[in-house]
Amino acid sequence: MSVRSRTHLTRAHGLPAEQWLAKRLNVHHALADPEGIFAGDTDPPVRKARMREAIIRHELATVICARDPRTSSPIRYAEAFERVYGEPFDVPRETNTQQGAP
Repeated sequence: MSVRSRTHLTRAHGLPAEQWLAKRLNVHHALADPEGIFAGDTDPPVRKARMREAIIRHELATVICARDPRTSSPIRYAEAFERVYGEPFDVPRETNTQQGAP
């Protein structure tokens, strides 16, 4: 990812990137309160975990949440997460203990 594309979400629409992402999640009703991501005494790892959990719980990883202003290409929640936090959006795999069961 280029520095320029990451910078776009650093202050998207005049908001810090995490606040912007929380407000976008609120649009899709993934958060009861977008400020809940920031509730309490939080640090970046806690907020990152809350964002990831909201995206996974509401199955929004592949949903378009924005468009790149330079190319008009879609940005999905997983990609926005990666741009905001600078790390891959990894969905934890569920282990199926009933493998092979009918």
